[in-house]
Amino acid sequence: MKHIPQGQEPIGLATYRQNNPHGTWDEFKNEVSAYQELLDEIKTRQYGLCAYCEIDLKNDGVTVDQLVELIHPKQDSNQYYNWGLDFHNLLLCCKGGSYPYHPKGEEEGRFLKPPAKNHSCDHKKGRKRPYEICLLAPFLVPKYPVIFRLERKNLDGDFPEALLLPHQENCQTANIRVDRVQKTIDELGFNCERLRRIRGKVLDEIDEFLQESDNPKELISKLLSPIQPNTLWPFFTTIRLYFGTESEKFLLKNYPK
Repeated sequence: MKHIPQGQEPIGLATYRQNNPHGTWDEFKNEVSAYQELLDEIKTRQYGLCAYCEIDLKNDGVTVDQLVELIHPKQDSNQYYNWGLDFHNLLLCCKGGSYPYHPKGEEEGRFLKPPAKNHSCDHKKGRKRPYEICLLAPFLVPKYPVIFRLERKNLDGDFPEALLLPHQENCQTANIRVDRVQKTIDELGFNCERLRRIRGKVLDEIDEFLQESDNPKELISKLLSPIQPNTLWPFFTTIRLYFGTESEKFLLKNYPK
């Protein structure tokens, strides 16, 4: 999980909320152009990645692996505050491994049996309130330093795997409690077998790239830069952690903001 800026609220949502202060999220979705404008803005803000696990969001008519996540459940909306129409409460997430019909779903890390043990992201979090589970929302994840670390393991024996863990020293530097980061990892299912496998696969692929490359800095630049405007490589933080201090040097130099 990486930092996501709060960004600028789309005009369509702001106008709808002004005209319908007690409107619901489901009612807003019927405003087709405003709803699409919102989706486009959130996806751009997130560089095309799930706000939680960082798999690439897809909605191409064949694979539909994205949905709108309300960090604080809309059911808590009342006459004083409308969570369903709060732009800063909205993210785009994958379906958390809950949809078994994706072509190449297992290969891409989108589904793995048994599904109940491999759910993540919004699907695992459900309607829990952030404060109830000490959730660290992506808006609160610092850009620098990275507060996670990886541990490569072969827990199941047949596939390369990588656990996501808190980076204790960097958490202290960022003034974020280690147990809160660990709680976020647990509540969002970041270490389910499905995500451990896909992170392990990403690391192995980078190993192979490096064996074939005579210019590691060029590879770092390729994998940590947008593939196209507003689109990053999937599992960006996994890639960032692989290259360690060289990643941080590159990002600080080229993307200081």
